[in-house]
Amino acid sequence: QTWYVNSDIGSDLYDGMSSTDDGGGVGPYQTLQHAIMMANDFDTIKASDGEYFGTVLIDKPIVILGANHGIEGVGTRNAESILMPDQTDLTVPANGPNAIVQITVNSVIFSGFTINGDNPNVNSTNDVNGADIDYSYGIICLGEFNGIGLLYNRIINVNTSAIEALGNVNTPNRNCAFAYNLFDNLGDQSTAITCGNGFYADILDNRIDKVNNGIY
Repeated sequence: QTWYVNSDIGSDLYDGMSSTDDGGGVGPYQTLQHAIMMANDFDTIKASDGEYFGTVLIDKPIVILGANHGIEGVGTRNAESILMPDQTDLTVPANGPNAIVQITVNSVIFSGFTINGDNPNVNSTNDVNGADIDYSYGIICLGEFNGIGLLYNRIINVNTSAIEALGNVNTPNRNCAFAYNLFDNLGDQSTAITCGNGFYADILDNRIDKVNNGIY
């Protein structure tokens, strides 16, 4: 089943069954988190372009597609589905809630978004190349999770790591891919992609700009 989200015209009181406001409560949800809550395992959520504020917890196997799914991070993109924090969290180390997107299950595809850690309405006074960076991590995946695909995203203006993936050395992760993403303008001690503790992933065709460490 496919669910629809639109931050501009949607409402979490709608049924999520249409990408347009069709009247009578038929239309897209407004927030990704509500769509995830309503969706069933292995459903698909399609988010229209627009700005989505707050963090997102992905706690069920699901496919979540932004407006630029299938278009490389360095490609000519459509208007973006942009995720931004609504508060500041510059804590380390990675603990889950200090990421804009947190994944806690197997079999998640997250594709076609821009994750921007600089919300103009939040002031952290943490200046990095003119951006006021508000959050430590873009995406965190902590655990023995297989089948994670982080694809066709732009992750910009986060302080510590764009993707932080830490598994269990005794049960290595399998069938994961981080590909066709753009990472740009991270903090002074940052890493674009961190894979550790037995977290294995195919990492290919990503673009890394203005980041202290590329892949660790």
